[in-house]
Amino acid sequence: MYTLFTALFYNILHVLYPVYLSVDYTLIFSKYIFVFAVLFIITIAYTLLYIKDKYIKFSLLALIIAYLPVSNLIPLVNTIADRYMYYPMIFISILFGLLVLKLKKFMSFKLLISFIILLLIVNTAISYDRGIVYNNQYSLYFDAIIKNPNHPRALYNMAIAYYDNKEYEKSLDLLNRLSNINPSYNRELVWFIMGHNYKALKNNELAKQYYMKVFLLAPQNQDFLDVFISMFPSVDSALYYLLNNTKSLDDEIILSFQQYQKSQNTVEIK
Repeated sequence: MYTLFTALFYNILHVLYPVYLSVDYTLIFSKYIFVFAVLFIITIAYTLLYIKDKYIKFSLLALIIAYLPVSNLIPLVNTIADRYMYYPMIFISILFGLLVLKLKKFMSFKLLISFIILLLIVNTAISYDRGIVYNNQYSLYFDAIIKNPNHPRALYNMAIAYYDNKEYEKSLDLLNRLSNINPSYNRELVWFIMGHNYKALKNNELAKQYYMKVFLLAPQNQDFLDVFISMFPSVDSALYYLLNNTKSLDDEIILSFQQYQKSQNTVEIK
């Protein structure tokens, strides 16, 4: 429930004030979130019980139903994401339209039209800016890193974008920062990309070490095995390197090498 109302707070904030949007958010959990939760529940209950307008009631109930799948009642990998509000925004827009109709009784028509035009201009500018950010992976995660400098997934994806852009030193810097912040996050893939970076920088010794660590972590992964062996002139020399850099090798690792040699139609390792 704590996560549910924290996510709800952020989603409402982004709908009302969409000026610091990102592909990844770092949530700040507050001890006051239940105060917001109580006020929110009272507002919803009051509207459903005492507001007579059937269109408002329908839109509010439809909004609640539309939001439930992304509310974190069932935990989500991404606690919040702007796309979660696309479907609920249909009913939020209806509620906004109903509000405009109500305000017609209290505001001059020109003032109301001016407010709507201003809202359209502001949201168009925000949408255009987000379109530029979403141009490619590099621009998307560069924006995310600026807004959430310690978000693990943003760091990981930006590191890959740097690698794809041949900015290997920057990629390594982000991967090292990620390892300090969250050592367990995509650990084998982080080491794998680090190996790629060192290989691209012609530092084959460090590349071998990272490929070795990745393979030892997941010896059943054929891609890890293939890349590690590709760093050596033969399968035997790759195994010899392993034997000299690890205290022991379990049966699963030896079996991986034997299967690899069989697939290459070479002599089995003795």
